[in-house]
Amino acid sequence: MFLSSTLLYLSLARLGFASPFTGRDSSDGSDVQGNATAAYIYGYGPVAVNRFRNLYLCEGLSKDQFTYNTAPSSPATIGFEPNYDTIYSLDFLDLRNGPAVIEIPDMFTGLRYHNLMLIDAYSNIFAQIGGRTEGYAAGSYALVYPEWTGAAPNDLPIFTATTWDVWVYGRTEFNGTSDVNTTDALQAEYNITVLTEYAPANTPPTLPAPTICDPVPNWQDLTQYGVEYYDELMAILASNPPPSDDAAAVANLAALGLYPSTSNVTANLTSEQLTVLEIAMAPTDNYLQANAIDVTPQVGANYVASLGRTGNYSGTDYYNRALQAINGIGANTDVEAVYFAYTPTNGTVLDGTKTQVLHFEANELDDQINTGGFWSVTVYTDTQEGSLYNNSLNRYVYNSHDGETQYNADGSLDIFFGYTAPVNSTNTTNWLPTPDGSFKFTIRTYLPNMNTIYSYIPPSIVDA
Repeated sequence: MFLSSTLLYLSLARLGFASPFTGRDSSDGSDVQGNATAAYIYGYGPVAVNRFRNLYLCEGLSKDQFTYNTAPSSPATIGFEPNYDTIYSLDFLDLRNGPAVIEIPDMFTGLRYHNLMLIDAYSNIFAQIGGRTEGYAAGSYALVYPEWTGAAPNDLPIFTATTWDVWVYGRTEFNGTSDVNTTDALQAEYNITVLTEYAPANTPPTLPAPTICDPVPNWQDLTQYGVEYYDELMAILASNPPPSDDAAAVANLAALGLYPSTSNVTANLTSEQLTVLEIAMAPTDNYLQANAIDVTPQVGANYVASLGRTGNYSGTDYYNRALQAINGIGANTDVEAVYFAYTPTNGTVLDGTKTQVLHFEANELDDQINTGGFWSVTVYTDTQEGSLYNNSLNRYVYNSHDGETQYNADGSLDIFFGYTAPVNSTNTTNWLPTPDGSFKFTIRTYLPNMNTIYSYIPPSIVDA
């Protein structure tokens, strides 16, 4: 019964049926194992965000105030293929305390790329504040809670949150190591002020603080704490009431004995109910992990691209919401940035023991970006997480904005890859050191030209 119902549901989801509850009454308990599979998929996005929040809080960081990195990513950075183009800032806001005013400094000098994503408790990006949307002048913006009515405090531009808990995730461009101090100074001018005088009288319960910090919460392994996954999910639903579209999903959870609550709901389940939940977790998670790459379309024979990423799954497409969370929770939407990851369909692995080159025609990359945007090419280790490669030059990227990239006389561009510096080229400056073995790389376009980026196919890498 378990294998047939679980694999049937997963197969339907895989074939594009957006709602796991369409065509059956999930509340009658007739297919409990299928219900458990659907419950795990429904919860993946929300629980992934909560694990990221718990990691933040376990590190002793405070809610309702910006935290920012003072340095760019490094080979020690934890995360999937971290960029070396922007420096990150973030905060987790609790709007039960009142609406928040977000202040952004002047970014006109050089039209510095910046973007703050506002992400709700269900992993949906419901708004973005940055150069593309608001321009580059200094500005203040009101972020109000879901039940807010009327004008914004101080008549500021208003953004209405879709949940009471909001993850603010920011990126600010830096132009090489000499620019880090300037970027840090700008990040220090980001500010969040909670207007407690506007706090609502009635709110849902506060989302609980993490109960386990050792081992630290892992947002990339949601099976880490077993069925406590469902305690987290029920706390999220209690603290951030789900939208009406989720009624069938909530009924499905109830059929499994799971009801929104900030207390430990799994403690009240029978051993049979717990077994049903436990059995579904690993195979469902494995299936999602194996199929996550499929939400990233293939471009030509050698790349997959982050085209089509909206970051918002506010309907009932829980399956694709889960896959996007796996592919990169908090990843940029495609209007902000499109990434081309070298992933050839024939399975060819890049070999750092020989020199290889990526050749771009004059203006080829510049034509793919809008004013205020930039491009970059970054090399990574050939591991599951894809880390920046540790090398003696501390060189991980070439891009259009740091002044180090050198062009050929005709305006074209060659970027070389290899464990050792190229010896048979006229320009060795554009050399990205790689491991002495397999490696991978990603091309990023920030503020892409949406008129051209969907038809763009980057060049193939070839032997130099």
